[in-house]
Amino acid sequence: MSNKKIINATPLDYNGIHFKSKLEKGCYKLLSESGFNPQYESMKFVLQPAFRGTKPFYDRFKDRTLHKIVWGYSKYAVQDITYTPDFTFNHNGYLIVVECKGFKNDISPMKMKMFRYYMEQHPQEKIAFFEVYAQKDLKKAIETINNLE
Repeated sequence: MSNKKIINATPLDYNGIHFKSKLEKGCYKLLSESGFNPQYESMKFVLQPAFRGTKPFYDRFKDRTLHKIVWGYSKYAVQDITYTPDFTFNHNGYLIVVECKGFKNDISPMKMKMFRYYMEQHPQEKIAFFEVYAQKDLKKAIETINNLE
């Protein structure tokens, strides 16, 4: 089954892990060969926590009429907005986050902005984020990671 969120991606298995694309598999292999212990999709960051609102909210349903939803008094709630990076691992006191991007989807830019905000709101956490589009990008990222102090 292909991942509809990833354009032209070819899912495959490698080393007992099911990757959503060849790029992810190649990044995993290169990170491992470089002496890191990358964890695939093992961390989830909550960028916006779930909540039940108290203000009336009107939305159109299948019958094409507006319905009032009072969030605090119904089964409806706004779910968490989460971000699960492709790879995470620790190196020299940093949490390294690597996101493999072949093609950006419609939600990627917004989640990246929200994750940058998350990083700024947690200054006590040493996080280094790398977005890579190809193996050559990852090689440059690995050089940077190795020089982090």
